[in-house]
Amino acid sequence: MSTKVIHLADEVHDMAKKHCTECGMRMSDWVASLIRKEITVLDKTPQVQLPISKIQQPVPLPVAVIQPSPRLVLEEKIRSIPQPRKRPVHTVPAEEQTSEAVVAAFSAPPFWAQRKSAS
Repeated sequence: MSTKVIHLADEVHDMAKKHCTECGMRMSDWVASLIRKEITVLDKTPQVQLPISKIQQPVPLPVAVIQPSPRLVLEEKIRSIPQPRKRPVHTVPAEEQTSEAVVAAFSAPPFWAQRKSAS
């Protein structure tokens, strides 16, 4: 059985302790029986049904005006600025890319791996 703590005023605690000692009860059992009895009585009381007109209807919340965030406003301003036209990319024809001079430069070993000539 797990136990829980209930905070009571010192005066009330002393009264409960005195009562339990006189009646030969444990304080925790007595408090548990009081709680069970009170909850059982509350559960058995008839609930009064109010007419629908007297039941408070929930009040709708006011509609808020939503402002766009400053970041979105700034992004929208940036998009509205006309962008400069991009220059066309210069491309090299395929036959120039495969010429012997270009291929020969890449097929040679790097300068640090070349043999030193005996001079």
